[in-house]
Amino acid sequence: MRATLGIADGAPRRSRLSWRRYTVMIATGLVLTGVQLLLFPRWLAPREFGIVVLAISATQALLQFGDLGLARVCIDAGRPPEERACLRADGHALTQLSALLLVAVAFVAWGLVDRPQRAVLAAVGLAGITAALVAADKFRAAEYEVAGDEVGSAGLNLLWSNVPKLGLILGLVLFRQAVLLAVVSVATALALSRPYIGSVRRAVRVVRDVRVWMVPCLGIVSSFVLMWSDTYFLSARLGVAAAGAYEALYRILGVCTYVFLPWTSVITNRVSVGERGALVRPLILSVASTAVVLLGATLLVRGIGPSLFPRLDLPLGALPGLIAFYLLLPVSYSIGAALYVRSGAVAVAVSAGVAASVALVGHTVFTLNGGPAEAAAVAACALGVAVAMQAFSYLRASRRITARSVEPVG
Repeated sequence: MRATLGIADGAPRRSRLSWRRYTVMIATGLVLTGVQLLLFPRWLAPREFGIVVLAISATQALLQFGDLGLARVCIDAGRPPEERACLRADGHALTQLSALLLVAVAFVAWGLVDRPQRAVLAAVGLAGITAALVAADKFRAAEYEVAGDEVGSAGLNLLWSNVPKLGLILGLVLFRQAVLLAVVSVATALALSRPYIGSVRRAVRVVRDVRVWMVPCLGIVSSFVLMWSDTYFLSARLGVAAAGAYEALYRILGVCTYVFLPWTSVITNRVSVGERGALVRPLILSVASTAVVLLGATLLVRGIGPSLFPRLDLPLGALPGLIAFYLLLPVSYSIGAALYVRSGAVAVAVSAGVAASVALVGHTVFTLNGGPAEAAAVAACALGVAVAMQAFSYLRASRRITARSVEPVG
């Protein structure tokens, strides 16, 4: 399997992520996101900016959902190494098949739409190619995580998640057209990633085997509903402009994800190798660092938010709910990662499904009769339900492991 993704035997090795490397990773993610938030709306015409946003969303969707959730179950330490290796190859092939289908749809639609819409299709198709190119590094990172290589997995996660952004920023320096930005993003992915062409036949075989992807796919679909339903319900209630302003505030506070995601990778590494106390200390540090960044982002929004985004009426009333949501998010990510390592994919999927149901009911009752503040509060409450269920499942799994370890021999 390692040869399948171009990884030499013995490449991953157990290592610790130092504070210096962690700080560099955080700074890189924050700088790239800050440049996107500040420069893209200012340097691009509104239509070109809208096309770039669609391209970014296409890349993110493919990398998050294109593998049908196999990136989560391939870190299950309870599975044999050979099975985990097959799951990584399956997930990589599925991601590339999803990207291929997106490119094919864009190509076919090219001849069916008017000339102004062709730029949208071209940018989205190129975004699909970018996702296919960086996908291999995403699954290489999963192998390093299971091996306990904190440095290697953190570096690969930093690479595949930020190369598409870096490519668009480099394109912005040179051009002001969305399609050309997408071309530069593809070239950057080719230069900085280690692409590997997966097997289409393998991907089709996995799609047919529903048992492989049904549970993790339920988890990612439910997560998508939980993360995006507030914006969709707000759009239905107050219109696209209000939903866009809410989403802008959501994204500004969302820079905290670059602080806690490296800790999620560290937790995966340490739980995989059976380290004592693998979850608690990194989780505390993750929430604490997230809180610091949220404080800074909140002060920024309240202080100079209107001047940074003069065209948007930022819904500051939604800040308490969004802050609570983002403080719960690292807890959910951390416990969820630990559960996946301990064969808890079903528990994660069930908790996400219940939380998504709570979100849909809450938005129907409150958001459709309220506004951004109600939407953010409902999202935070729904995520709180997921965290409570995940914590219960993790504690129960930990007790089982402890009970087995103290059972008398013979």
